[in-house]
Amino acid sequence: MSEYENPTITFYPHESEFDVTPEEQKPALSTNERLMNYNGRLKESLNNGIRFTEVFDTLINTTDLNELFQSIKTLASYQLDDDYLVYPIQYSRADFYLIFINRLLSLNDKETVILMSSEKDRALYHEFPGINACGRFKFKVDSADEQRAFYIDERTGLSLFYIDFSDKVLYFNSRDIVELLIANDAENNKEDLIRFEKYLVSIGECVEQAYGYEVDFNLLNARRNAVYPIVSETEPEVALDRLFIMGSEAGCMLKSGINGEAIMNLSDSVVLTLFDENLAGGNSPKWVITVKDDEDKISFFDLLVRYDFFKDWYLENLQSVEIRRARCFWKKDDGEA
Repeated sequence: MSEYENPTITFYPHESEFDVTPEEQKPALSTNERLMNYNGRLKESLNNGIRFTEVFDTLINTTDLNELFQSIKTLASYQLDDDYLVYPIQYSRADFYLIFINRLLSLNDKETVILMSSEKDRALYHEFPGINACGRFKFKVDSADEQRAFYIDERTGLSLFYIDFSDKVLYFNSRDIVELLIANDAENNKEDLIRFEKYLVSIGECVEQAYGYEVDFNLLNARRNAVYPIVSETEPEVALDRLFIMGSEAGCMLKSGINGEAIMNLSDSVVLTLFDENLAGGNSPKWVITVKDDEDKISFFDLLVRYDFFKDWYLENLQSVEIRRARCFWKKDDGEA
């Protein structure tokens, strides 16, 4: 029977290089090496935290505008936590943006908003004296890009402006500004609304002058030759008829100009004009509104605050004469595209 038995074979480990798997080729880490690797990673985490505090120090203390901007750019994408070290209490990117706005305005002697802290969730928010009924103002960071954010009223979610720290743009949102401050302004007096307008304009002017931002002031624009495009692509005849009637009742006559433009003298120095900007040879109608005054201090928003009949007319005819806003605020059902 022994001739049918398999002979005993003894295998020795790795007699040939072809017997070794890639995993077995890697030398195992010794206990000491593992400890040193852990300690090194922990040092990196601690240094990352220290670096964060240095950048945060710059954000809250620097008097240099360029350093201020670089600090917020860094914090906008800074990753503080990692697998080795997690900080349980942190300010959010939205909080950093609020701090940046306050510091920027302060360095330009234009700080009028109060930076507050919520005891409930430790989040920061802005509070403007006289506009408290509108709620608290904060930033909502764009989920697709953390360097983009909307400045919103926390209670309603309405966004007053959009800012992009990467592309250096800031756009004001005419629709939400009107809805929050004009359509629902029963609890705010006109002086507070004008002060809040100046605060918003100051933000745009500061980023424009200090960092070269492209700023669309929209209905807040009071500069010479400011033009406010409206949503209607054709002459808003019904709205003009209503403006004629409502203006007449308020003692302001709507007149027709030599090129078909509608002109209204709201006072001795303030003139409102609505006309087709492409009358001189454009391919298609582009209806716009302009506001002229002697000192270039009156914006479209100012008219809504100062003249009750004009506010009522505008709110009644939004479907045709609403001031257009930047695409970042558009929704599919807005009818602005």
